[in-house]
Amino acid sequence: MDNLPKNFRIISEQDLYLIINCPSCGRIIMANTVNRTKTCIHCGAKIAIFNANVLAKSNSTQEALHIIQRLKQNKNEDSNQIIFKKFKDRSTESF
Repeated sequence: MDNLPKNFRIISEQDLYLIINCPSCGRIIMANTVNRTKTCIHCGAKIAIFNANVLAKSNSTQEALHIIQRLKQNKNEDSNQIIFKKFKDRSTESF
């Protein structure tokens, strides 16, 4: 192991990827648990990942990216739904 480059890191079983919401902009991002903080790529906010809203966990980056794609797809499908506003029934009121 002495001939490995200084920036080389052996991936352990403890490496975990968190899919979190940025508390500033609300976008979905991936964070590696090796780090304590993550800078949001969308708004630049610095996030303490262990205090963040965790949506999912993954053992690999590929799986994490797949989860993010599915979450974004579900979010887009939900935003396309028509929401009807409820109005008070005034048919029984007297004028």
